[in-house]
Amino acid sequence: VAVGPSAALEAEVAATAGMAVCACLPFSAADAFHERWAANGRVTAAILLDASMRHSAEISSLAAAAGSYSLGFHVSHALGSDDTSNGLKNSAWSIDELARDGLLSDRLALWNPKGLCARDIRLLLEAQACVVLCPSVYGDSLPDLSLLVTFQRGGGTLALGTDTGPDAFGYDMFGVMDRAAKLAKVATMDPTAFPANDVLQMASRSGAHVLGIPSVRGVLAPGAAADLVVIDFDRPHLTPVYDHMSHLVYAAQGGDVSCTMVAGEWAVWEGEICGIRPSGLSRAVPCAGSQPQ
Repeated sequence: VAVGPSAALEAEVAATAGMAVCACLPFSAADAFHERWAANGRVTAAILLDASMRHSAEISSLAAAAGSYSLGFHVSHALGSDDTSNGLKNSAWSIDELARDGLLSDRLALWNPKGLCARDIRLLLEAQACVVLCPSVYGDSLPDLSLLVTFQRGGGTLALGTDTGPDAFGYDMFGVMDRAAKLAKVATMDPTAFPANDVLQMASRSGAHVLGIPSVRGVLAPGAAADLVVIDFDRPHLTPVYDHMSHLVYAAQGGDVSCTMVAGEWAVWEGEICGIRPSGLSRAVPCAGSQPQ
């Protein structure tokens, strides 16, 4: 998911590299972006709901207009009913506000909600909204993570992310899966929280749901996009193998990916890039100061 002033550019660069991406943009830009990329099947758009829109009289009409374009909504800061961080209340949507304005629906993705209570989880489940969990954000907020385990167990769509940039694991989704699975067990004091199979789905099928393309991405099935990676299980740290799913979540690393297929063509074969040059990608995205955008 690309967010910020350069989201449209980032989405184009990601598409060039064969990645699936959702650009979170203001509505004035999202509808045009959606029209441009509608036939691509790999790039989608969503409306980014920032705090300045919380009391807008036009929010209801915006929701209706977004529905006509089949655009989703993304909220990067959301607070539950039990939140006590008064400093954030003016810069974040509350779940009650989202429900009041008709935004709490299956087209809504909440990033790292905090201050949750059981009622918030019930509202999210009833609305079939999805939640994106970035484990690095929840190290000091285990009660919220415990409630997100309840959300996932209740059938909610919970996806994994790396927050706004490289965290301790960079963009290594294997490290993110490992951290999410372990933190959930600590938060709930339950060793069965976030089992490996579920965590892998959170990193794949649920991620595709957040991008707005759940039927063709994140799965290996007839009719789905031929996007896949091959893991080299002959690496010393992956030997012996007792459970492949468990190994993928708790032991594998990004460097263990030997081959990558995009749309039926090999982009990486045995560690060698076959298609686009990464140096060209890094030059295509501008930086603001020392923070890549």
